[in-house]
Amino acid sequence: MSEIVEFSEYVICQERYERARERYNYAGADLELASIRKRLVEIGNQVEPLAGLMKKEMSERKRLYASAFYVVVGRFPEEKK
Repeated sequence: MSEIVEFSEYVICQERYERARERYNYAGADLELASIRKRLVEIGNQVEPLAGLMKKEMSERKRLYASAFYVVVGRFPEEKK
């Protein structure tokens, strides 16, 4: 692009960029919600997914953290030895 670009052309390109950015952000949010819904369905289809966790001897804080970790990540946090 060695020639000078008209300002109106710049404005049009800027508007296209902004619209594309909005679609990109919307798609990202939509993907995040879809993965949350998918995870909830996975958990709903499991038989007593937290039963083993409830039997373990641990503080309520650690149990709550492990439960949240399981819901978000899909597995329990690894125990440190």
